[in-house]
Amino acid sequence: MQIVMWGVGRYLKKNLNHISCLSEIIFIDKSCSTEGELFQGRPVYPPDWIRKANYDLIVISSNEYFAEIATEMIYQYGVDLRKIVSFDCFLAVEEKDTWNISLLQQRNSALMNEKVKGLQGSHLARLYIIPENDSEYCLYDHREQNSQNTDLLNIGGCLFKTKKMEHDISVYVITHKKFPEIQLDGYQTIFAGAANVKEHPYPGDDIGDNISDKNALINECTALYWIWKHCKSEYVGTAHYRRFLESPVNEGWPLQKSEIYSILQRRDFIVAKVYHSNVTIRAHLESAVGKEAFERSFRAIRKIFDQRTWQEQSCLEALLNGKAYFICNIFITRKQYFDEYCEWLFPILFSMIDEVEIDEEWDAYTKRVIGFWAEALFTVWLCITDYTIMELPLHITDNGKPYGR
Repeated sequence: MQIVMWGVGRYLKKNLNHISCLSEIIFIDKSCSTEGELFQGRPVYPPDWIRKANYDLIVISSNEYFAEIATEMIYQYGVDLRKIVSFDCFLAVEEKDTWNISLLQQRNSALMNEKVKGLQGSHLARLYIIPENDSEYCLYDHREQNSQNTDLLNIGGCLFKTKKMEHDISVYVITHKKFPEIQLDGYQTIFAGAANVKEHPYPGDDIGDNISDKNALINECTALYWIWKHCKSEYVGTAHYRRFLESPVNEGWPLQKSEIYSILQRRDFIVAKVYHSNVTIRAHLESAVGKEAFERSFRAIRKIFDQRTWQEQSCLEALLNGKAYFICNIFITRKQYFDEYCEWLFPILFSMIDEVEIDEEWDAYTKRVIGFWAEALFTVWLCITDYTIMELPLHITDNGKPYGR
């Protein structure tokens, strides 16, 4: 097994005598600018090395900055979070032949106590984590080969053995440019507007039944359409190249498959925390695209909704006169519900494309006015249906400031 240790600071040096496999570890540290430096006779590499390395486990040697470093690993360096382990968990394995939650708590680790507190008897544990006996749950021992019948769930750098996911989950990360992809089971990247570019680094939304050429008008909805028409997974969802629904147990991390499945046994939709505006949503949309583009698009959508039910009309008015809505068209749900939403949404968007006159002098942002309406219409859809939802913070990777936590 190839083990990587991130950081060669004081805490690692203090616990070197507890590590039996020291001669097998490769070290990474931000203070290392070039390859060739040594620590305990082992090479130390700069962080960029991790992008091209093959390894089985990566241990963060700092408890104080664990969450910050782990988030950086996932979003900037593409580390699979099922390989990220906290130093206390790693030492627990090194010191004992077998280990469990009680052992972690015995180490008096504030970090681990916080993460595993309440896990015993929780819905997630009862549903998914393999019991070791009546009171404990199995944790992954990196010294053993993981069974093909089990998977791993990471909670705060502690890897739990879980039942193998039998349910197919696909979360599509929508992008229009190259970015550091996350490496996580169930996530895949799709390039929106692929029909409008000569080359694109990821699978595009221009294969088969598609509306990729309309991306300049409706934003990520061209990818949404492609997913609707082509994805066969039981559960499906969306993320953006820099926005992800955040795990309720791992601050800053994206949802893992087992978490998604667990939540969707209790709720119909997982959505981003509702956005609260200082002004009405009507004023918010108008300020985004300008008065002329808003008025043209508003007349079109009013004309369309005049042919809709009273409930749909009322929900649209409530949205525009209110100060809150669900943003970004980011959500995860059953494919059946995803299809129902798309069957409702796209006839409206196609009518708007026909009705709204797009001025050639508008900038590219303003020309996306229909796409901004599409984002707002998701709230109308939730309003007219009786689906249950769970709101989660939206982690924004490029500024480190999550919305809604």
